[in-house]
Amino acid sequence: MPLSLGSVVNLRARPSMIYILQCLLVLVSLTSITHAVAQDGTVNSKLSATTITRDESVTLEIVAIGMDAELDISSLDKDFEVVGRSSSREVNSVLNASGRLQTTSTVKWAVQLLPKDIGIFTVPPIRVGNVRSQSHTLTVNDLPTGAQRDIFVEAVVDTTTPWVQSQVLMTLKVFQAIDIIDGGLDVPEGDGLVVERLGEDTRSTETREGRQYSVTTRQFALFPQKSGAINLEPITLSVSVHADSTQVRTFFSPTRKLTRRTDNITLNVKPRPASGSAWWLPAQAVQLDSQWIGNKAEASVDQPLTRTITLRASGAADTQLPDINIPAVEGASVYAEQPIRKLGANAQGVLSELTLKWVIIPQREGVIELPPVAVEWFNTRSGSVETAVLPAETIQVTAAPSVVRPQPVDPAGPSDAEQLTRIEPAVSVTGEQAQTDQLTPSATLSPALVRELGEIKSELSWWRSVALLVLLLWVLSALYYWWSKSTARLNSEGRGKMRRSLGAIRNTATASLASMQPLGGVAASCKNGDLETIRSALIEWSSRQWPDDTPLSLNALVKQLHESPAKESVKALDAALYSGRSSPESAEQLLLRLRALPEQLKAAVEISEKDSAANQASGQVTSGTGLPTL
Repeated sequence: MPLSLGSVVNLRARPSMIYILQCLLVLVSLTSITHAVAQDGTVNSKLSATTITRDESVTLEIVAIGMDAELDISSLDKDFEVVGRSSSREVNSVLNASGRLQTTSTVKWAVQLLPKDIGIFTVPPIRVGNVRSQSHTLTVNDLPTGAQRDIFVEAVVDTTTPWVQSQVLMTLKVFQAIDIIDGGLDVPEGDGLVVERLGEDTRSTETREGRQYSVTTRQFALFPQKSGAINLEPITLSVSVHADSTQVRTFFSPTRKLTRRTDNITLNVKPRPASGSAWWLPAQAVQLDSQWIGNKAEASVDQPLTRTITLRASGAADTQLPDINIPAVEGASVYAEQPIRKLGANAQGVLSELTLKWVIIPQREGVIELPPVAVEWFNTRSGSVETAVLPAETIQVTAAPSVVRPQPVDPAGPSDAEQLTRIEPAVSVTGEQAQTDQLTPSATLSPALVRELGEIKSELSWWRSVALLVLLLWVLSALYYWWSKSTARLNSEGRGKMRRSLGAIRNTATASLASMQPLGGVAASCKNGDLETIRSALIEWSSRQWPDDTPLSLNALVKQLHESPAKESVKALDAALYSGRSSPESAEQLLLRLRALPEQLKAAVEISEKDSAANQASGQVTSGTGLPTL
């Protein structure tokens, strides 16, 4: 088919269109390169918000293009606290007009700022190398109140006037109307305060000022260790939330930090009253229980009975419970097992329990009287001294049951001659024949047969005696062989066990002395002469020395020590600090005595660890599980 003139014109126009398109692409590339080059060496910044509230963070984003220098944010320290910082780097490569590859880097920093006060602030320019960014204006308002609050925290205590070493129940509540990404809540702190967390967090809903909140509740038990005013530091809640809660949230959505604090709380701790026993047990409730294992009504001589005594206290730690001594019982022997201590918690605070088992073995008949068991404690609710008592009990003991012995039975049975004389006639007869013919078998035997039977009996008796003698000799030989082997094995095992026990005691004692915590703080406080400082140093040292069973008070530390000069010194210090009565020692004598306390503690710990090592080597282990219930 022949081509027309129009077709020829179109074919000629196509190369021109291609050339025009190529020129346009080159111009676009040159424009992009010129734009990229123009951005090199610039620093820009922006704020995530221009108005925030106190204790709320704002993010300052800084972008540096075509620069490789350090970020300097020291100009922010005057009005802001930096609570977070992150950075990222991006590298772009393009072809320039000469066809060469040109690389441009972009660095971004995100700095989270927390204003130190309320008002209108100027965020100063940020310097990257020798280039500065622009400044910004930020308005900081006071914290919202009422229903305007998205998140806040509250702390309450059940009493602000506790007794020294008694429990103060603190309840913390975190209210949130928006989602929390992550965060943390501080632990209560105060001078001379021991803190125990109670259980797990609980969650609920609550309405405040017409707005519904999700509430997380956490409880603590506080034990003030000194009398006087104790200021509790405000508890800080720090959380991260989404920057804009009204927008759809994604993984890369910006966040902001919120900080909320509780109000100040002051505890006015009352000292220990002058009256009462030497052991100080402040609690909300104390209970004594007793149970018997075995029928006490059927007690007899030398038959053991087990009595279990349980001491329970509400609002007191297990280390505050006193020891109960073994009573002296006339006419019976009493043995005590190792006491078991437990610690639990409920909505009212800590629960503690002390369980003792006494094995009572009567030694005579008649009535045996067990003395009462009493524990004196201080009721923190009524402010009075009370006594928990188990009344005296009596046991009616009977004589030991007699042993009924069975009658001996001849194992050999009747003799052969007796067996023969007991043979009845094989044929039965009747009438006169029966009266005349019922003769004994021996009467029907001939004298020769009787003599032969007697010889057989004598021979059997001789062989029987020989067999019994051989059997007796074999049994004696077997017993002697077994006794000699057992004696040799026991001697060998005894020597090996003794060597292992002595080695375990020596190694454990050496390791315990090597791990003994330094007493430098205690020594320094004793030289200083301030009793309260000495008490704090002792509690701090004991928490490092016994991390698994830390004494909460000087009374608990006294229980941790064996009878020693150190124990008496700590008792004297506790009496001088907490007892309202005058001490038999003067202040100078007490301070002189406390100067030797570090060496006394070292000796006391050495004795305690050696005793513990000896008990472990001998296999004495005690344990207890479970939580007490009141």
